[in-house]
Amino acid sequence: LEWHCAEYPVSMNDLVAAHEPFYVEAILKLCNMCETGIFPKLSLDPPHNDITISKGTKSAILFAAGAVISAVSAVMRGSARNAFCAVRPPGHHACKVKPNGFCFFNNVAIGAIYARRKYKLDRIAVVDFDMHHGSGTQEILRNDSSFMYISVHREDIFPKSSTQYHSSWNVVNIPVTNATEFVESSKRITKHLAKFQPQIVLVSAGFDGHNSDLKKSSLQLSEMDYDLVTKSILRVAATSCEGRVISVLEGGYNAAGLASCCASHVRTLMDKDIATVTARMEKVNDSCDGSNGSDSASSNATATAVDTKKESGIKTA
Repeated sequence: LEWHCAEYPVSMNDLVAAHEPFYVEAILKLCNMCETGIFPKLSLDPPHNDITISKGTKSAILFAAGAVISAVSAVMRGSARNAFCAVRPPGHHACKVKPNGFCFFNNVAIGAIYARRKYKLDRIAVVDFDMHHGSGTQEILRNDSSFMYISVHREDIFPKSSTQYHSSWNVVNIPVTNATEFVESSKRITKHLAKFQPQIVLVSAGFDGHNSDLKKSSLQLSEMDYDLVTKSILRVAATSCEGRVISVLEGGYNAAGLASCCASHVRTLMDKDIATVTARMEKVNDSCDGSNGSDSASSNATATAVDTKKESGIKTA
């Protein structure tokens, strides 16, 4: 396990690839007002105050997206097999022109679009297992043939947005109500990923459905439940894209539960046996079909934790 900090904030070009320029400029202007002391704090959604800007917000949101860019680059260059980005604030609710649900810029969508632009990929999958639907990611990536967005979530809670775009061919929404349905969703995730054959997979890893978190609406999930879904993603990635997976932290609000979930998630990402067994199964299947298989997917299983700043990151392993 290696730990890296994002060396650079996300560029303006990468921000406006996912968000409208006027929106990016407005958010950064408000951040600058708080940085210079014109306002000590600004709420963009009173009276809820879920979207609040204060001193330090600008650095946090720019380096969070920058961390995902760094992770994509590391995995695509081959210096890491996969990566986990321990970032705050989260991003999957941020729409093209609207902050929402603690999110300012959409970290995962920015990373996915960067992967297409920089590395000329045209099959990029985003799998989101946060308990809340990734309204912003869906809005930004829908109806674009380069992307597939799969979300496993509760539909009866915020933001209640998955039904808006059911006609989008590249959006797969899987509403669940309990832990059993959550684990069972891995079959549908695997089916859609295998059909799409992604060249890279980004994961919106939200752990707010854990049994320690958000008691009234929680899915009562355990670390093992998250690990089972993560393993299903890794198995497809091992055969379709040499295991290239970038996981990005989204929700999770109980500190102890979040730390435990993140640690378990990173251990799963580091599990060499997943790639090895998957590659061997693929080789056997290919042999049965009269073709020669390849075991190259098991050659490198390095997990890299990428964070905005060391002192603010979650030490997961």
